[in-house]
Amino acid sequence: AVVSDMSYAWQLIRKFVPRMQQQIKQDPSSVIMLRSTFLKLSSILDLPLVRINQAKSPDLISVSEYYSTELVKFVRMVLDIIHTEGMLAMENTLVGVIEIDPKQLLEDGIRKTLVQRIAATMNSILVINSSNPDELSKRLHQLTDRLEGYRRSFQYIQDYVNIYGLKIWQEEFSRIVNYNVEQECNSFLKKKIYDHQSAYQSEAIPIPKFPRVGDSVNFVGRLAREIVRQSSFQSTTYLDQMSGWFDAQGRELIGIRTFTLLNRSIGVFGVTGLDRLYCFMIVKKLQDLVGACRNQIKSRAPYFDKVANELHPTSTIPNSAERVYQEAVKNSASLFDQIIPSVARIGQMQLIRKHIASNLNFSAKIDSKTMFFALDAMNSALLTDVEAHYKNPEEKPYPDNNENPLLPELSEYLEAVGINDPITKIYITTKPLNFFPMFMFFLFLSLSGKFHFSKSLSVLVPNAPRKKGGIDSTPVIVGFITLLKQFHSIHTQKFLAFVGQYIRANINLVPKNPKLTDLPKEVRDLLVFLELLCKYSTSIKREDLESYIPPYVFDFFTHF
Repeated sequence: AVVSDMSYAWQLIRKFVPRMQQQIKQDPSSVIMLRSTFLKLSSILDLPLVRINQAKSPDLISVSEYYSTELVKFVRMVLDIIHTEGMLAMENTLVGVIEIDPKQLLEDGIRKTLVQRIAATMNSILVINSSNPDELSKRLHQLTDRLEGYRRSFQYIQDYVNIYGLKIWQEEFSRIVNYNVEQECNSFLKKKIYDHQSAYQSEAIPIPKFPRVGDSVNFVGRLAREIVRQSSFQSTTYLDQMSGWFDAQGRELIGIRTFTLLNRSIGVFGVTGLDRLYCFMIVKKLQDLVGACRNQIKSRAPYFDKVANELHPTSTIPNSAERVYQEAVKNSASLFDQIIPSVARIGQMQLIRKHIASNLNFSAKIDSKTMFFALDAMNSALLTDVEAHYKNPEEKPYPDNNENPLLPELSEYLEAVGINDPITKIYITTKPLNFFPMFMFFLFLSLSGKFHFSKSLSVLVPNAPRKKGGIDSTPVIVGFITLLKQFHSIHTQKFLAFVGQYIRANINLVPKNPKLTDLPKEVRDLLVFLELLCKYSTSIKREDLESYIPPYVFDFFTHF
């Protein structure tokens, strides 16, 4: 008898899949006989569509597409083990309302295998359990060699199966990295992005998920946290002139070579993915830090109000300056242990982001200079338009609006080629916070006496040993700038006004104390920090400081 209706066999036929696949493994040419089977499967659509068609419902197309998609999934499952030779021997087949192209199935199968291999390789290699600082470089070299081998093999077979190998490699590699970054960032989001919502996950070519290791969901998180661990502000010293982090023995732990190796191993997609993950980490740290600052200000509000009245106006030197500042230094001491570590962690990740941007910028100029300079020109033109708008808002419209999302889309491209400055980025929106400038001034005072200038390293180093709480100064400064940047610029001006008043008041005490022949140590410490603020911040200039501190003070002062 001839089987003409297979709608009854939808559940039963799945039991025959292993037998079909076994037959295909033994004889790839037998795949041609499956065409009639797939055509018979199309009759499954008849039964659920009869009444819908009779009622002339507009849902006919959507229901047809749904059942056709289910049939195509089944066909993919059967053909998943077919060799290249057997797949190329097949003809196009219409299943329901969807036409199956054997060559497309072959490409999807290749993509699926490629995704599984790359994901498994990155997951297995990027597991760093050793505290040896050389382990990270060793793993990245190993990953580079393995992925390069895959890429070369892939390029070798592309002509044989007539596919665009490099295009497929880049598409799938970027999808793997972006998916893992998305899943890692889920831990920082209240509203999670699940697999069925992800723009990078696919039912036909799924990206495998692996058990989490430690605090990280996947290899992207492990790599990001390992870099943070090795460049810790508690155990290393960041030297800007050397562009790297060094341990107590002078050995470079993280530097230009590390980020170059990162680019070679995980590619531009991986480096930009790390950058995105660090953004989420910084946002979380800033939210916690601002909350801690708010609680500290709330608990000290009466005292801050009293000090504000005694120091008002900041353009003058109060009569009771010596007593007020002695109390201020005493009250600010506890803030160092409570707040400064979080500030330093934020600054450390900002420095890492700065190095990532520098690496992306350099590689873009080498590998795609046309695109780089086109984006650079576009960025300059838009900045000119923005400046023109603020000078004459009535005649010059803002270059971005709700109907033209130019700026947010362009910013993604600019970050991908390193045309950005992480230190100037506004990560979070903040509510008004009373006494915030004074709180930052107290936090600034807590740094006094904790560091001294090293002439050999040309950087501030901690007075206390690292094992007893000594920390690196540069991450503190960068974190300080980042925290100020999250609030309105008027807070920065008020903060500088408090610092300037403090310096002028202490200089005013020099003639009254015959033992002082130079600037007080407290003043010299703060002047060094102010110089570093100007060095790392684009929003705080030397001219801004001279509005609150006489220029001759900086001319007279030298820390060498």
